[in-house]
Amino acid sequence: MDPKDVKIALKNARECIKNKEYKEALKHCKGILAQDKSNYNALVFVGVAADGLDQPDQAVKAYRRATESEPDQPLAWQGLSGFYEKHSSPENDKELVEVYTKLRDFFENDKDKKTEVTKKLANLHIKLGDINRGLELYEKLCSEETEDSVKCSLYTDMLSLFLKLSSPTPPQEDMVIDIMNSLLELDAQLEERIITFYVDILFKKKDHLLLEKSCHVLCEKYPSMKYPLEVKLLIIMDRAFCSELLLPTKDPHMSETMTRLSELDSESVTLKAAQGFQYMCNKELNQAKDCFVEALPVMTSTICVPYYLALTYFLLHKLADAESTIKQCAINLSKKSRQLTVSSGVVSRKVKILQARILLQTRTTDSLQSALAITEELCAEDTSPQVLILRGHILLNLNRLEETEDILSKLEVNTERTALEGYVMFYKAEYTKSAAIFCELMKQDTSNSEYHLMYAKSLWFDKERLQNNLQPCHTALLKSAKLDSYCSEPFEYLGRFYTEIQKDQVKGKRCFQKAFDLDRSNDSAGEALCDIMNKIGEEEDAYQLLLSVTGKASAGCCKWAWLRLGLHQVKHDTASVAISSFQSALRADPKDPHVWECLAEAYYKRGSYTAALKAFTRASELNPNSVYSLYMIACIKQTLSMLTEAIEEYGFILKDKPNYVPALKGIGETYVLLAKHHFSQGFNGRAKENCQNALQFLTRAVCHRPDLSCLWKLMGDSCTIIHPLPSQTFRFNVPENLYKSKESAEECKLNLLQTLELGARCYGRALKLLPDCAALWHDLGFNLYQQALHSNGQESLDMAEKSVEALRKGLSLDPVNHLIWNALGLVYCHSGLKKPSLGQHCFIKSIQAESANVVAWTNLATLYLKNGNIELAHEAYKVAQSLDPNYVSCWIGQAMIAETVGDDDAMDLFRHTTELSPHVEGSLGYAHWVCTLLQDETKHNTEMYSYAIHQMLAVPAASDALVKYLDLVETNPGAYNMYGLLKEQQGLYQTAKEAFQKAVKLLDPSDILLNLVKINLARTLCKLGEYPAALFLYAKFGELDSLQDQCYMGLAFYKAQKYTESYQAYDRALEISTTDKDSSHIHAVLGMVAYKFGDVDGAKASLFQSSQLQPPSRHGLEALCALGLMTCDMTLTRAVLQEMPKVGADNSSPYFTVVHHCLLEDDWELAKAFIQKCIQKSPDSYSLWRLLSRLQLRCCHDSLSSSSSVCAQTALCLRPECQNLLTDATLGLLIDGKHVSKTTNNEALLSAQRATLINPEKLENWCTLVSAVHSQSVLEAESERMTALLKLESSYLRWLISTTNITDVLRGWCQKQVTVVSLLTREITKESVGDDMKVFVNSLLERYSQPNNDEQQVLKLYKSLLSDTGNDEVSNKFTRLTDELIKKSTLSESLIMLMKAVLLMKSNPKLAKHRLVDILVRTKTEFDRSLLVRSITRRCLLHILKDNAEKESELIQVLLTEAEEDRDNDTVNYYKLLFSDSC
Repeated sequence: MDPKDVKIALKNARECIKNKEYKEALKHCKGILAQDKSNYNALVFVGVAADGLDQPDQAVKAYRRATESEPDQPLAWQGLSGFYEKHSSPENDKELVEVYTKLRDFFENDKDKKTEVTKKLANLHIKLGDINRGLELYEKLCSEETEDSVKCSLYTDMLSLFLKLSSPTPPQEDMVIDIMNSLLELDAQLEERIITFYVDILFKKKDHLLLEKSCHVLCEKYPSMKYPLEVKLLIIMDRAFCSELLLPTKDPHMSETMTRLSELDSESVTLKAAQGFQYMCNKELNQAKDCFVEALPVMTSTICVPYYLALTYFLLHKLADAESTIKQCAINLSKKSRQLTVSSGVVSRKVKILQARILLQTRTTDSLQSALAITEELCAEDTSPQVLILRGHILLNLNRLEETEDILSKLEVNTERTALEGYVMFYKAEYTKSAAIFCELMKQDTSNSEYHLMYAKSLWFDKERLQNNLQPCHTALLKSAKLDSYCSEPFEYLGRFYTEIQKDQVKGKRCFQKAFDLDRSNDSAGEALCDIMNKIGEEEDAYQLLLSVTGKASAGCCKWAWLRLGLHQVKHDTASVAISSFQSALRADPKDPHVWECLAEAYYKRGSYTAALKAFTRASELNPNSVYSLYMIACIKQTLSMLTEAIEEYGFILKDKPNYVPALKGIGETYVLLAKHHFSQGFNGRAKENCQNALQFLTRAVCHRPDLSCLWKLMGDSCTIIHPLPSQTFRFNVPENLYKSKESAEECKLNLLQTLELGARCYGRALKLLPDCAALWHDLGFNLYQQALHSNGQESLDMAEKSVEALRKGLSLDPVNHLIWNALGLVYCHSGLKKPSLGQHCFIKSIQAESANVVAWTNLATLYLKNGNIELAHEAYKVAQSLDPNYVSCWIGQAMIAETVGDDDAMDLFRHTTELSPHVEGSLGYAHWVCTLLQDETKHNTEMYSYAIHQMLAVPAASDALVKYLDLVETNPGAYNMYGLLKEQQGLYQTAKEAFQKAVKLLDPSDILLNLVKINLARTLCKLGEYPAALFLYAKFGELDSLQDQCYMGLAFYKAQKYTESYQAYDRALEISTTDKDSSHIHAVLGMVAYKFGDVDGAKASLFQSSQLQPPSRHGLEALCALGLMTCDMTLTRAVLQEMPKVGADNSSPYFTVVHHCLLEDDWELAKAFIQKCIQKSPDSYSLWRLLSRLQLRCCHDSLSSSSSVCAQTALCLRPECQNLLTDATLGLLIDGKHVSKTTNNEALLSAQRATLINPEKLENWCTLVSAVHSQSVLEAESERMTALLKLESSYLRWLISTTNITDVLRGWCQKQVTVVSLLTREITKESVGDDMKVFVNSLLERYSQPNNDEQQVLKLYKSLLSDTGNDEVSNKFTRLTDELIKKSTLSESLIMLMKAVLLMKSNPKLAKHRLVDILVRTKTEFDRSLLVRSITRRCLLHILKDNAEKESELIQVLLTEAEEDRDNDTVNYYKLLFSDSC
């Protein structure tokens, strides 16, 4: 393409672009570029066309290629500039910087274009964040510019840029100030927003002089702009901070500025604030407050507006608002964004002073402390008199007088110091001096309201001179109120003046109303206003006032209003609402005891006694001297049936105020209530004691207030409610001055009838005071009725008639009193009057008066039952039960009806009566049924018996019921007999014995019940082990018909060792036995008795007979097995062992089997295996485990571990109450060597200690403990511990030796152990041991081988008798010696028995034989002299058995065996000699 065609194509492309035909333009350009790739214009046109087709990448590439082809041409750069400006983005803006810079260079010679591009570049730098670079470009332009108009335009543009900045830096702010100064010099016309920006920067720079000067210039040059005027007003208001006066003065130029501002913007908030400032200076405080309140929300960054608002509130005495506002002002002052045109230090001082003044006037402890802290800060900065005087006022209000006087001493004399001195005099109650000071101050400054008020208050509180200064006081109060009409205190004192001095309640109310309206926080004015409104009868208005105050009050405020509102609500029966009011009052002052008392009263009136109790308790804690709170605490506890605690509370009151009648009456009444409660529980002794105490306190009360009928009524109750007590033993202590009407501090004892008479006298005194009280006539009538019941003959009838008269009098006063009708019915049913029809009429009238009258229904039913009308009685009782299911008397009546008709439910009904409450009829009836059922053996296996006796625990229940019965009725021998039977059934034999003895004392000798009771007593004595006493009773009866009694008599003889009589008694029992079971038991007993005689064959025969009967006696089989073991009869033993399991499940069979294996077969391992098999079958049998433990202790010593302790521990786990097993466990541990193991933690010693601790009376435990200690000491590694253990063992051993109940064998063992311990501790040597042991053995021989002189005579006679039993002289001498020695009682019992048996050898050999056998049995457990006695006894027996040697061969063999065991060679030799002669 030739150049001409290129030009045509470029022209066409330009036309296409002009016509926005960008695609056609691209075609033309591409054609050109196909020939000339670097054609500058074509590339530019491609960029324009691509941009028009929204192909930004192609456009940029085209422009870039164009600038590269001809970099000195501006067209492509201008194209890039337009493209980047059109497609603004962070990336394009960065590229645009280069483009603008290039263009700026191109237009170096074109001033206008260069300026335009430079401005764009500067703005772009600022946009990209390079503010300094942008401003440099502007400054360069301004420096190069010579024309003022252009320079103003550039300055304006720069300021516009600064406006866009969120927070200019200090250098930028300085630049703005410089620019503005230049503009002001050039008289440029600026926008208001720029002026505002400039002034704000001046605020920020805190150059107050420059700000004021600039504002003056701006106001002059730009009179149509309001912002400079507003700032000028702020400057004027801030300038007032520099004044020392509390209330600033007006600025003369302020009005002109305000006028100009109002013309521009009459709604300006700054104008409002300025108006408020002027109002405040003119003391138009309410208008000032309104203006400041309106301006403050907008002017939050200013300091003057919240300060002057707080000052206005302070002058208006709205201290709460003032305090909150000044706090906000202090917060604003600390902010960086504050608008302040004066020094912040001056303003801060002014704010703190005002804040301290406000806190001072608030006069709470917290506010005063805060104010004091503020003054401390001020004093640290400045000790000006103003601050010191303010601090002095604060200290004075904090009761720190000395510090205040110290401040006074530092101050120079001036008005404010004199005023402070006057306050100090007022504080000291030196009112005359105070009045003089304030009077002088009033003369100096007549416009000061505070001086007039303090002068009036000084006169007011100077009560001695007040009457002479009434007019000056009144005048001063009026003047003070006039000078400061916003202060409520002058009006409050005017109200007091009018009400207390002039007695003008209406004027007083108006003044109080004014005072309270001025200051709603003035509680004293509000209290006085409310009280005076109530006083003049405006209760509803006062109520509305209280509602208004409390409705607006915040939590914890207006205690006085909440308190009075609560009192009003309590007065008008809205206690529930009053509670909320009192609670609100407590939030204001939680430690006000008066409010707590009011709250408690509201709770009490509502019936919330528990809450009332807590509130009164809190009130008493806050005020311990409040008798009323203590009294109400006691009353509430009395109401809540906390009677014991109520008595304690009354006691606390009477301790400090012994003559306080309400407390005396309260404690007396509480004792009466407690007595009734104790009566209902069956505690009659306590009830009587309560009545005595009540009478003591009530007597003290009537000594001070005999005109109170309630006291006499309670005294009558105290003497009347004790009527159920038994009269035979009744003794009632009453003050002698009450009973005999004379001055005396002594007491006298009254019987029951005298006590009732005293009660009637007390009721009479009460009726003299209240003769029209029907309840008192009822009480008197009931008392007289009880006197009639406890009197006899004509006296009883007279009392009944008097009771009728008293009750009729009560009915005349109150005809519908159901209690009086019921009591009158009781009196008519009295045995003396015998008017059942009238009684029925009275009961019906009582029911008509009160339909839900359970007592009257029950009494009516009882009347029907007494007269034989069972059906009507049953129906009446049913009604009574439906009315009160817990009333016991109606249930007793139903039980009696059931008993009468023979219903089986009678017993259950009687039982139910005992569960409800104690009653004599119910208790006796239930006990009778229980005893009857226990004696009826035919019912013992029935379900009814199991339920009635076992499941319902009838025996203890009936026993307890009889205890309460016998407490009231002490003359019923049948009840004592039943009580004894029940106690015997429980195993309480001592109590049963005492009951039977009381029954015997009460019964006449001719009474048929006497012998039955004595038999019961004898049986109980047997169970107690008192066999001689039992035999004494049995001796009086002769032959007994009862098998049980006959058996008990035989038992008594047996236990008393009277075997012959016992045998005869059991033989008689066998005769009267009717069943094989009983006969089997009796045969078994006969066998045992025969064995005691030594009649082994007879014993065996009786035991065989017992085993042959069905069912055989288990005890008989056990005795037969034991006999077989003792006689070494293996056949018999095995046969019995085979029969024993057939008798029933019993643990005795394993015992006998073990003994059989051990004794007869000498097979200990077999015995052990047998027990282990039994344990496998019954692993929960503790007796088997114990048997295995005992067996291993005795015979398993060779094994490494017998496990005896494990068995004993297992048995203990199965039967924890069997603590004797601990001894076995300890022995097992010792035998098993468990004391050796270090891992067992001394189990043997611990077990021994535990056993000794549980049962210290058992000597076996102490011996085991000694063994455990010894084992531990021997194995102890530490010598010191071993020595300590040995010393402990030695002390135990010496204590055991010193005891009296230790056996000789055990004493000998202990002596040996002492020797061993002495050797181990090296207290003795081995050489000295032999001599010591010899001495010990000789002492034992001497002790047990040398009889006394009496015994020597006896032994000589024994030998004579044994050698020649036919010598009468020796026999007679022996008889005389026996009688003498028995009288002297110097011999042992065994020896005396031997002497008596020897005397019978001729006269009754059979009986002598039995006695001698008894001696051998007895002496088995004795050691003292038993060997010699046993030797002689055996020889005597051999002498008797000589004539019947074949028949008695078994007994002879037993004697010889025992003699060999005891090493009794004399008996063996005597046997050889005796039987060799017979042969």
